[in-house]
Amino acid sequence: MRQHDLSLWTIPSSGKKPTSLQIEEFMITVIKSRAVKPRECIPSHRTLAKINNVNRNTSLRAYTKLIAAGWLAHNHGGRATVADPLPAQAGAITKKAIPDKMPIPIVDSCTNNESRSMEFVEIGLSLLETLAPRKQRMKNDGLNNEKPKLLNSRPKPLKEYVFSQLLTRGFRIQMQNTCLIRGRAESLSGIFKALSAEGCTFINTAPADNSVTNLLDQCRISTLPLEINPENFLRQLQAILQKTAIRAIYIRPCSSYPTCQELDEASAIRLIELAKEYGFYIIEEDDDHELWWGRSPVKPLSQYDHNGHVIYCAALSRTSPYMQHLKTVIAPAQFISKLEEMAEIHAGFRDPEVEKSIIEMITVNNLIAVSRSVRLLKQKHLQILDEILRLQLGKYITYELPQSGTALWISFAKNIDLVPIIETMKTEGFPLRSSHYRNKLTNAISHMRLDFSRFSESQCRKAAIRLRALLSIGSK
Repeated sequence: MRQHDLSLWTIPSSGKKPTSLQIEEFMITVIKSRAVKPRECIPSHRTLAKINNVNRNTSLRAYTKLIAAGWLAHNHGGRATVADPLPAQAGAITKKAIPDKMPIPIVDSCTNNESRSMEFVEIGLSLLETLAPRKQRMKNDGLNNEKPKLLNSRPKPLKEYVFSQLLTRGFRIQMQNTCLIRGRAESLSGIFKALSAEGCTFINTAPADNSVTNLLDQCRISTLPLEINPENFLRQLQAILQKTAIRAIYIRPCSSYPTCQELDEASAIRLIELAKEYGFYIIEEDDDHELWWGRSPVKPLSQYDHNGHVIYCAALSRTSPYMQHLKTVIAPAQFISKLEEMAEIHAGFRDPEVEKSIIEMITVNNLIAVSRSVRLLKQKHLQILDEILRLQLGKYITYELPQSGTALWISFAKNIDLVPIIETMKTEGFPLRSSHYRNKLTNAISHMRLDFSRFSESQCRKAAIRLRALLSIGSK
């Protein structure tokens, strides 16, 4: 049975049963939010009627009108799907949201990186336990062996299929605005070098990320650290801009590292306006676009009106290690042309067989289905993790649930040093993969970034109980 996120289709209660018109308006709002994508199956009108306690005929009328208006369609199996293209997209695909030329001139080819200020313990890996594309393809072949092959003897390049996937996510781009690069280091290094100029300065909002910091250092780019804090991030940024010429800012607006902060819509718009006003680029890295926990996905900066100031770099999908390290870059065509000339971006290994499997997944919409299943599973894991933390450690910690991504930022009492506690648990046999970042050996580390990409409820509960015991001993 196909799995749906029924919470998306639960109409907020107003005390009265929703009318057919209200159901139509609600469904259009959900579709416009990109919580579901074009060609994706949605619950039947019977299911919608059941979860909202309305008559089936009422929901059927809404579905019929939405199909007539072009918001919904029927697939070959008779299931209702989101239409492709949507009525609001009729002319949007050809409309250019990104200019061909860069708003700030790029030049042919900057070395004093500030040390990190954030001190924390990091627990867990950011790799999900999922089915590899090749195994998924074998599974699909087993289930659909009577169907004709979708790929002909001369398939289109993977880039074209990824481009179609980007359109379903709401990007208004042309093919020349995209580039596929295998490897995070290869993609970021290429972007940094393509944007750098003699004596330039970048702002790094993830100074605790060794990979980003080292790449900027290797590119001989001078950097200023500025961690995302919703209360004063933009004020601090503007203070820097008034005193220093900035070439670019590196940022993860959907889930910052390490503190898991999200840039709200007003802050996102203001950041782009600052980029236009002060003439700098925004390098947006977004690997968590599938993993959102609200009613709709977080809108990338690249989907706002930025006039070419945003360079977008994102994993194709986090549902397999290969796709997580297959990066899509979206930028003005002039920048893409320069990027494709750089040797760095071609260094990553490309597996033709795996990529053929990815093409089939995109073609039959299976990537959308797998992404949705993984999101629902990780959402359930987040709820379980929240329950364990509150019940076992609520006395000792403070945290906020993230809006997207698979990590939590947890704060302990300032006098607690987590490093020896975690080391004790590891020697006792707890399977904790950890690393820590400390500026001075004498400093206590009282913050934790906890990644739940690989989650075991029983192991998590046992670890939380033992951690509580160790904390209670230390507090006596």
